[in-house]
Amino acid sequence: MRQVDEPTSYRLMALCGAVLLVAGSLLLLRLDAQSSINDARLASFVIGLGMGMCNTTFLVSVQNEAPFAIRGIATASTVFTRMVGSALGTAILGATLNTNLQRRLPGVDDPVQHLIAHHGQYGQDLAHMAQQVAVSMHGVYWVSMLIARWALGAAGLVPHGLRPRQED
Repeated sequence: MRQVDEPTSYRLMALCGAVLLVAGSLLLLRLDAQSSINDARLASFVIGLGMGMCNTTFLVSVQNEAPFAIRGIATASTVFTRMVGSALGTAILGATLNTNLQRRLPGVDDPVQHLIAHHGQYGQDLAHMAQQVAVSMHGVYWVSMLIARWALGAAGLVPHGLRPRQED
């Protein structure tokens, strides 16, 4: 077995993570009201792998490229930017869901809580509400796909050949 002497490039790792984000988003787009919980778990797992690969790669690459004197500032800036991005992403996805729910179920306050409160009960109104919530979630999944595509583009901007420096 051959030993690899040179570390993997940051670009390759970032692209692998972004591809997993896109793959997980595609799995989300396949979900509908009849999908199993395991289908949702798989999509979430794949997205989590992609996020982990991207986040770690970007953080380590920034730390490795920053001069020692400002490494803490570079790390803090990266973590802060990630936190702001997470907050904005959550707000955008939540707004997308709420807009879709209001458009599809006008006059129904908090349909998701209504479905949870009536879990196990059956009826035409509940079935209609569940279907509309599923369709509304599909809009959120499309926005997730768009974000994943942006991540793929960002990963492609990582310079070729950028690798961890070997300490002598």
